[in-house]
Amino acid sequence: MTTRCVRARRRVRVEFTSEREARAVAGALGVDRELRPDVVRKTVTYERDGERWVVVGAFEASELRALRSAVSGFYDLLVVSVRTVGAFGEGSGQ
Repeated sequence: MTTRCVRARRRVRVEFTSEREARAVAGALGVDRELRPDVVRKTVTYERDGERWVVVGAFEASELRALRSAVSGFYDLLVVSVRTVGAFGEGSGQ
């Protein structure tokens, strides 16, 4: 009997109005290493998309449960990062 390795993928895109905000959020989200790097691979980048800047989180995993956990953690940190950018962003006078 042979075992087939399945690679599950998920890509998350979040738009921002400025490069500064996108860079800050991408930096915050990309700094943490995955708990199981042998199972989950994550890359976080930011790029220009027309008038907007986009943070892109790309995930690849050999186990669906590990992928779900990694993406869920990404969203949790994304919420905190977006709130922080909103509080200390360009419109706050900081």
